[in-house]
Formats: sequence, C-alpha cells, structure tokens
Amino acid sequence: MGGKIKEKNPIEYINELNEDEREELELLIDNALDQCFFCLYGLNIRSDSSYDDDLATHKNTSRGDYQSKEQCADVFQYILPCARASSKTGLIKLRRVFRAIRKHFPQPPEEVLAGNAIDKFLDDPELCEDKLSDKAGSEGYLETITKVIFPDSGSVKQHRALMVRSSEPYFEVYCNLYYFLALSEEMSATDKWPGFVLTKEGEEFVQQNANLFKYDLLYNPLRFESWQRLGNTYDEARLILASEVDLLLNDGSKHINVAGWRKNVTLPQRVDTSRRRSRRCLLMSLALAKTPAQQCEIHELLALVCYDSLQNVVPFYDQRSAVPSKDAVWMAFCENSLRHFKKAFTQKQDWSHAFYMGKLCEKLGYSYETSLSYYSVAITLNSSAVDPVYRMHASRLKLLCKSGRLNLEVLKNIPLVNQQRMLS
Repeated sequence: MGGKIKEKNPIEYINELNEDEREELELLIDNALDQCFFCLYGLNIRSDSSYDDDLATHKNTSRGDYQSKEQCADVFQYILPCARASSKTGLIKLRRVFRAIRKHFPQPPEEVLAGNAIDKFLDDPELCEDKLSDKAGSEGYLETITKVIFPDSGSVKQHRALMVRSSEPYFEVYCNLYYFLALSEEMSATDKWPGFVLTKEGEEFVQQNANLFKYDLLYNPLRFESWQRLGNTYDEARLILASEVDLLLNDGSKHINVAGWRKNVTLPQRVDTSRRRSRRCLLMSLALAKTPAQQCEIHELLALVCYDSLQNVVPFYDQRSAVPSKDAVWMAFCENSLRHFKKAFTQKQDWSHAFYMGKLCEKLGYSYETSLSYYSVAITLNSSAVDPVYRMHASRLKLLCKSGRLNLEVLKNIPLVNQQRMLS
C-alpha cells in the first residue's frame, strides 16, 4: 500500500479507496503517528487496555526538547506524508508535534517577511478594488490579480523561487508547517466567552490565527484553501465583533456603553479593517475557484461583504448617530455588491439574491419598476420569506408618498405580486 501512495497524490489516492482499504490506511497512519510521538516526546501511545496508563513515558528521552532546527526538520519530514493524507482528526493528533516544531520556526525568515506581499495586498490603501471586482471571474483574472499582489516579482513562479532561496535548507518546513498547524489548531472565536473579541486578547487571537494562513500564502500564494480560510477568519471576526458589541450594549454590560463606543476609535477601525481584508481574500479566492458552486458561493460572500460596508458600524441601535456619507466610495460598494449578486444569481437562483438586488437598485436610484420586479422574483422563489414582501409594500408606499399624490398614473406601471399571496 505504501508504494501505491507514493505513485499518486495522497488525497486523490484516498478518494479512490473502499471502506476496508481506508481502515487499513488509517491503521498505518495511526501507527506512524504513534512512532512520531515516541520519537519527538518519548511518549509510547498504547491502545492495549491491559496497561494502567495508556500514555507511557520512555525513560531515555529529551521529551521533545530539541536543541536544533535540524532535529525538528527531520521529524517534520517524517510526518509530512501523514499530515497530507490525514483527516481533521489525524491532524489534531499531530498538533502537539506541530507546536513543538514551530518553537524553532515561529515565523518565516526576516528576508521573506521584509517585503510581505500578502500584508500589502490586504492593507494597501492605493489598491483599486473596483477594477478587480469588475474583472472578477473573467478570463485572465488570475493573472491580473497575481500581478497586483506580486508587482516586483513578476510572476508567482519567480516569487516562489525567491522564497526557496530565502528559506533553505528548511524550505519544506516553512512551506507546509503553518498550513497544517492552522488546520489542526483551527478554533473559532465564537468558542470563547462573550465580549472576548473586544479585548486585546481577542484581537491577538484573531491575528494569530490569520498569521498562520498568511505565512502559508507567502510560500503557496495559489492555495485556494488558505485564501478562503483567511477570508473566513476576518469575516467571522467582523460578524462576531458587530454582534457582541450590540449584545453587550443591549444587556447593559459594563464592558462598553454607547458613549464609550462613540469615543472608541479602535473598534470601528477593526470592523472596517476586517471588512477590507475579507473582501480582498475573497477576490483572490474567486480567481482560484475551480467549480461553479465555489464561484457562486464566493460571489455571494463578496456581495454580502460589500453590502455590509454600506451599513453603519455597530452598535445597531445607535446607528443613526453617524449616518454614512453617500459618496463615491459608498456608490462603488453598491455597484460592486449588485454586480456580485447578479453573478451569483446566474449560477443559483436564490430568493435572497433577488431581494438584495432590489434593495441595491433602490439605493442606486434605479427605477422603481426595476427594484419592485426583483422583490417580486424573490417572493416567487420563496413565498414564505417575509423580507421581500415587507420591502415590496414599503417601497410602494414610499413611491406613493413621493409621487402618487401628484401623479396617480405612476402606480399603474408598478409590477404587482399575486394579491392572494400578499394577503395570505
């Protein structure tokens, strides 16, 4: 079996196995993992229930207290095939080994970090997202966005060659350690206590999780999973930050109050930063997406993040204290959000896509016929959804108040949904 694994990509090989072959492979992996722990920690992991203690300690061992990078690199080379073929459960077994190895490889070499292209892409104020958003998903988009990320290197291939030179003789460790460690460590901030992300500790927690994927992307800039998970990390931080602030305020928490929120510059900035980084990760993820389902999902997420940027920053019930300016930036977010919803809708006709397109058409000043027709489509696709029905009524009332008294004929051309459905 071992010979066969070497002939194929491990992931492809596993997908072709039947149940018995999978069990056999899992047994081989478990044995290899046990040997890894024994080598690194001197811990003999026994499954024999006759032993009083399942975790027996070898007497002649340093217990993983390695004195050199060479020792850690040797162990990592040994466990790498196991990591590549392991499920989430298998990676969790390896987590202690990854952590021990990282003590000698806390981050990429300074030469690699000096011109950190990933950080620059995520935070560059001069980057024109509108152009990328306009081309997103089109032919040649991957080449366009990689040139934006690596303007100095010329190409991903040249960038990778630079990474190899800067990271030898431990390139293989740097190239794989952070990704597998991130997968094994992967933990959501939602698992923490309420208000956690508002604290300095919470901010550092999000940053540490993000750093693992960013380090990996320096070596593997075309790894779809890392871009996707990095974007999810920032988007989750944004959503949790928004919901927890509102929850804490509504609960009368002593952590923060409305006056404190208005004076706190850091928290709104963190929301905006998470929005921006999430958008840019999604733009790159879209360039790497392979299937229509992936493309549709990313278009939808991009549309939602852009739409979220139109909203006031939390807390929700205090939003009217700072109404956003409907300037060119605001209009660009509207247009980008509408563009991505349209692309998502062409691949999957979801009622929520039509609903948001109706709202965006109203914001952009399109004709009422256009926005109301989208609400009608949303109601048709999901007759039990309340939001599009509410928006249909609200928008028609707005139009009536605005123009109906002067020109009742304006209502004749407004598309009406089935009256029975509206009344039911």
